[in-house]
Amino acid sequence: MSKAGRWRAEQMPRLPQGATWEERLALMKSTWTPRPFWKLLGMEPIQLGPGYSKLRVALQPAKHGRWPHGGLLSSMVDSSIGLALYTTYGPEDEDVVAHATADLNISFLDSMQGDELFAEGRIIRKARMAAFGTSEIRDSKGTLIAVGRATFLIRREPHGAAG
Repeated sequence: MSKAGRWRAEQMPRLPQGATWEERLALMKSTWTPRPFWKLLGMEPIQLGPGYSKLRVALQPAKHGRWPHGGLLSSMVDSSIGLALYTTYGPEDEDVVAHATADLNISFLDSMQGDELFAEGRIIRKARMAAFGTSEIRDSKGTLIAVGRATFLIRREPHGAAG
């Protein structure tokens, strides 16, 4: 099976265009099998919008330690922007077979307090073959912990190969 075929077999179904964002989130949570890495980290989507996503991680000392590792924060930046990109796909994107991070940058700004982290990802520009996004990570007190940006490459099936 080709790479595109494997990805298509495992991909999340497209979000229905006529539904509210709350309905789309509920549908996604009820039908989508979370990625194993998201499950391992305890990451869950809690809000969607056009070109927007918000993820939450409830910190567990046995899993995450006293302070979250920078890799967790980086994963939250990457995942929140990737999910925000997913929300932008409409009927004109039926030929999209995958998107992947091409560049990821994160700046750690402050230590966190509380027991939850929230990442808000936004797409700031989407073209046919690439998208650019930003993410902010805040703790449960609202303190800005980290900011990041990512570039995603969008892979599309060659013309005439969809279906």
